[in-house]
Amino acid sequence: MLKVMIVDDEKHFLEKLQQILSESSGYEVCGEYTDAFSAMEALQIAAPDILIADVLMPGMSGIGLVMQVKQLYPDIRIVLMIEKPGLAVEGYEVGVSGVILKPLTDRGVMRTLRRIIRLQFSWKIDLC
Repeated sequence: MLKVMIVDDEKHFLEKLQQILSESSGYEVCGEYTDAFSAMEALQIAAPDILIADVLMPGMSGIGLVMQVKQLYPDIRIVLMIEKPGLAVEGYEVGVSGVILKPLTDRGVMRTLRRIIRLQFSWKIDLC
């Protein structure tokens, strides 16, 4: 079971992701946060395998969150939720593993998560 942490300042996106993940086997939501600062505080205890965060949030943006998480917890796979495809480039430049376009769809979320998992395990196999 992969642990997933969700960060978005819009409650309906948190609820939608929770619904999508709860209907899919293999994922457990280990935390939902409405701001990046709260998520950062909880990362060590929650120990997610995957962090899904909105790119545009008040306070610390999703890009700022990615930069801090990559520095402190490099093994966590990070997915950014974006509304404008142009923001994907900035996300990939700071090290995200994938992006999900808003509005969220079950298919879009699950396709991105499956791709990340497939890449993670194929990378480990190649190293052996």
